[in-house]
Amino acid sequence: MTSRDRSEGRAETPDRGSASERIEAVALYALVFICGAVLMSAEMVGSRILAPYFGSAIFVWGSLIGVVMVALASGYYIGGRVADRYPAFTVLCGLVGAAGLFLLVMPAFSNSVCGAIEETFTGPRAGPLLASIVLFLVPGILLAMVSPFAVRLSARDLSSLGNVTGRLYALSTGGSIIGTLGTAFVLVPFVGVRALVFVLGMTLLLTASAGIAIVWREKLRGPKYAA
Repeated sequence: MTSRDRSEGRAETPDRGSASERIEAVALYALVFICGAVLMSAEMVGSRILAPYFGSAIFVWGSLIGVVMVALASGYYIGGRVADRYPAFTVLCGLVGAAGLFLLVMPAFSNSVCGAIEETFTGPRAGPLLASIVLFLVPGILLAMVSPFAVRLSARDLSSLGNVTGRLYALSTGGSIIGTLGTAFVLVPFVGVRALVFVLGMTLLLTASAGIAIVWREKLRGPKYAA
């Protein structure tokens, strides 16, 4: 190898690393945004899932909001611990895929769950609360784990940690806003409840699959990911 070839090889390395970093950032930001949107969309559509059995009283909305808040607190805590132990983008995609699979199969058992709970708990409070826990706690925790996991993967040094954290949580909140408004004003009226839950699950599964595909493509090209 000539000195010119060696110098060209050295010149190509930063460009490849820079391109890999940009791909990583775009994939991670897209994942955070989509998961924020799906989480709030699932909460909104949850009210329509519970309504035929428990009505639309304040107890239903209180149950859904309370369960989602518990899921967020639990997911943030668990996500931070898991991210420190397994800081890999493929692990994050696995969590997103698991949430997508749960939502994908939810229409198959949501009616049975709500019907059984309605027959067992006749009061207006216990029924919607228990149904919200069974249907939305697990996917809520999995989706809430995304933000602290993304912070762990994005952090390069302590001097920019605050900026990275603020950017990612703002992006997640922006997705939640889009998910809330889009579900309430567009998706539920035009798509329907059962179809929408299926679409949300497929969205997460496809997002997770795309993320894993990107990781392996970059790995074959000499990535910095640890799969």
